[in-house]
Amino acid sequence: MWIGTDHGATKDNLNLLWANPLLCISLISIFSTKLQSKLTYFYLIMTILFFILILFWIISPQEFNTAIRPLIIAFALIHYFLFNNSKKLANRL
Repeated sequence: MWIGTDHGATKDNLNLLWANPLLCISLISIFSTKLQSKLTYFYLIMTILFFILILFWIISPQEFNTAIRPLIIAFALIHYFLFNNSKKLANRL
């Protein structure tokens, strides 16, 4: 919605940082070890993104609901553990 339009409601909407559609890839990769070993850097990038979002929560231009914090921390931890697991899988293959 940011690319072709100029809607005021979608301006500076940072909810896509935590409600990222790419999280579906993580869900699918949990069931496939071959895919999991290929997504090592994706997991690392997502982990860093979630931790940066938590660190800069106060100074972000958009006010997030505080109930989302535990969800973001859970996403960060899940991706961190997937990153560690994918590194181990890559070393085995």
